[in-house]
Amino acid sequence: PNLSSRFFVPISYDEIGLSPPMRCPEGLLADLDHITEAEEANLLAFLSLQKWTKAGKWREEYQYGYGYLHEERRVINLVAIPDELLWIVNSLSGARYPPVSPNQFIAIRYTPPYELPAHRDAHVFDGTIHTLCLGSGVALMFHNGERRYDMEHPRRAMVTMGGYSRKICTHCILPGETELMGGEVVKRGIRYALTFRRVLD
Repeated sequence: PNLSSRFFVPISYDEIGLSPPMRCPEGLLADLDHITEAEEANLLAFLSLQKWTKAGKWREEYQYGYGYLHEERRVINLVAIPDELLWIVNSLSGARYPPVSPNQFIAIRYTPPYELPAHRDAHVFDGTIHTLCLGSGVALMFHNGERRYDMEHPRRAMVTMGGYSRKICTHCILPGETELMGGEVVKRGIRYALTFRRVLD
C-alpha cells in the first residue's frame, strides 16, 4: 500500500528456523508516532492509578466498556471507557482507519520475561483491533500456517490489525529477556499494551 512516512511497518529479518519473513500481512498498519512522549507520560501516570488484576505469570490487566472473560470467551458489561482514554478512541478516525468506533478497552502490563502465545482475538470483537504500546517496544510475529511475518512494535506506536492480519494470521510474542529492535538486541522492559476493540452487537 501507498502509506505516509508515519504509516509503515519496520521488519526484523531474524531467522529462527521458520520460513523466511515477508513485509507484512494484508490489513496491518503501524503509526509509529501516534502519541507524543508527553502523552505517553500522562497515560503511564493514569495507568499507575488503576486497579490491576493478575492474569497470568507475567501479565496484569484491567478493562473498560466490556470485560472479556478469557476462559469463557464472552464479554460482560463494565463501566464505559473514561475521558482519560476517549481521546485515543477519537484519534482512530478519519481516512487512515476503518470506520469502526471501539467500545471496549483492555490494558495489559507485561513484566519480563513475558511471552504472548500465538492466537487470534476472539470473534466477539469486530474485525479491527488497535493496540498502543507504552513503556517498552516489542517484536511481534504473525503467522498464517505457512509463512511468518515479523514486525517491530515500538513504544508510542499504534498497530492496527484488520482483514487478513486479523482473521487469518495468528500473532504472538516470543518468550525472552531481550528483544531485537532497530537491528540491535535490547533488554526488555515493562510493556503496556492498550488495546481498543468493538464488541459486536
